[in-house]
Amino acid sequence: MQISRTFLFVLLLLAYLAVGSFFAYRVVDKSIDYQRNMQAYTDDLNYQERLLKLESWVKGEEDEKVLERAGRKKERAEAEFSKARQAAWILAAVSIAFLALAQLISARHISKRKWRASALLAVALIALLVGLCSPMMEIGAFERDLSIPIRLETRLFSLNMDHVQVFKGDIYFYYQSKSIVALISLLFKQGNWVVGSCIFAFSLLIPFVKILFSFLHIWEVPLTQHPFLQKIMLKIAKWSMADVFVAAVFLAFLAFNNMETGIQTQSRTLIGLYFFLTYVLLSVWNKAISP
Repeated sequence: MQISRTFLFVLLLLAYLAVGSFFAYRVVDKSIDYQRNMQAYTDDLNYQERLLKLESWVKGEEDEKVLERAGRKKERAEAEFSKARQAAWILAAVSIAFLALAQLISARHISKRKWRASALLAVALIALLVGLCSPMMEIGAFERDLSIPIRLETRLFSLNMDHVQVFKGDIYFYYQSKSIVALISLLFKQGNWVVGSCIFAFSLLIPFVKILFSFLHIWEVPLTQHPFLQKIMLKIAKWSMADVFVAAVFLAFLAFNNMETGIQTQSRTLIGLYFFLTYVLLSVWNKAISP
């Protein structure tokens, strides 16, 4: 009976990793599509395109075309975000069902604690992958329906002008949205090796090493029982700052959302942050149930 349950658990674990990876890819793919379309939308409405070009001031129909083109891109962005959110909910439901089935199969089994810990590690791995590759937060600074008064008085030919130029819709002065992987890549391209290496180590390398070592340790692989290796992994675990990273993102969200700059600011937490937070919580919970 134990052998059949073990086979069933392994089969369930492999099935979850396959299905979970598919929906994880779906979430990441649609989240990146959302980010790409939102970037294109804000690029069209950038102040350099609308305020610093003469056509926007003289030819009103040109600005209307820009708004129409940007509007279509925003509609596509919201559609992609809806697909990403739908895939995220399906992935969450699949993960919960997997944990429930793992709990059911492992009941009264001699290795039930190992199975439960392994199931949590599998879900944590999927959550970590999505959290690293999906955008975590977007921030922007913009002005809506900007009105610029134009007043000109001259004695030459008694020419007086009193006009208000109105730019309908949004004018963006700043927009940024990045995943952790994209941020690390950008930092390395800009030559910020110290910051990029720290984020790479604390948010990407150490979490993956912890998951791998935890799985090997749960199943008592001989290599992980060596005192020297255990001492190294214990020291590395102390430098895992994934929870600090999540707290910093939430603080940045709150600070930017309440910033008073004279123009409108927006910040929005995205799917990647919640999956990364899920990884952090599962990694902490896994310590409590590990053998």
